[in-house]
Amino acid sequence: MKSMQSWEKKNQQNQTLDNFKNEQKISLKSLKGKLTQDMEQFDSKSIENFQNFAAVNKSALEKVVQRLGNFGEYNKEKF
Repeated sequence: MKSMQSWEKKNQQNQTLDNFKNEQKISLKSLKGKLTQDMEQFDSKSIENFQNFAAVNKSALEKVVQRLGNFGEYNKEKF
């Protein structure tokens, strides 16, 4: 009788362990999927941010060039 109880207890523990392992596998798959999704979103946002940064820099540089050109014309008139 006692060996039957210990056998049942061992089976119950094994079942609990198997359930835990399966839950961990499911959680790990979910985490991997979410990490992949986050990395793809980060990549997309990085590209978008870089393009915006480049556009702002180009605009600022064009203004500087224009002002330097105007400054050069102003100096030519003075001398």
